[in-house]
Amino acid sequence: MNVAWRTWHPSSAHDYGVVVVFPEPPSTDWMRALADHYATARETSPTDELCVVFDIDGTILDLRHLVVHVLMSYDRDRGSDLFHGLVSDDIEVSENQIDELLERLDVLEGDRNDVASFYREHLWDEGGVLAASAPYRGVLGVIRWFQIQPGTHVALNTGRPRPCDASPSTP
Repeated sequence: MNVAWRTWHPSSAHDYGVVVVFPEPPSTDWMRALADHYATARETSPTDELCVVFDIDGTILDLRHLVVHVLMSYDRDRGSDLFHGLVSDDIEVSENQIDELLERLDVLEGDRNDVASFYREHLWDEGGVLAASAPYRGVLGVIRWFQIQPGTHVALNTGRPRPCDASPSTP
């Protein structure tokens, strides 16, 4: 999960402020770390316009549900039970780390290539997109709190491929 904070200074088109990026959460409670950082930024620059940018996938949305959905789809498609009983709490890697996940789940080496191929092919199918729409508990309240703070803007970012941004009925 990436958490980034940017202080924006609208008085200068060339000065976009300071960006702090943590490649991993600064603590297990990244929402608290973000609130603490925001308080420090607001205290240091009380009149600046601030913008908090949230990455949708993995920060707002709990993509572990997507991973479980695709792996359970594999079992249904192949008539297997490799992932019987798998739940989102069992997923401890990002959705892009299927090879590492299969190793951690002790999937036999002979099955891994087929599972990984299926997984990559079906990761962003319509059912997967729906499964990936579950937010982490508490994150929407945190976003709303930032939205109502004076001089603070909230932006959302995604790395999803363009077709996933549009609903199936949108051309």
